[in-house]
Amino acid sequence: MLSVAEFRSLDELANVRLTWKSLWEQTPDANYFQSYDWLRSFWRFYGEGLKLKVLLVSMAAKPIGLVPLVIKH
Repeated sequence: MLSVAEFRSLDELANVRLTWKSLWEQTPDANYFQSYDWLRSFWRFYGEGLKLKVLLVSMAAKPIGLVPLVIKH
């Protein structure tokens, strides 16, 4: 069964930083722009006025993917 956890801030997301890194390391041809560190840097400089939403998808309590989203009104 799939489950989805939602994170709406970098502070919340910091709790799953190691999970993100583990998934990133398992991704073929992963690049820096898919990393937590890039999102954190981007958010520091360009996040004003935007809302962050990151979805962590798990299957049988094992993380299988992350979906970072930026909400702009």
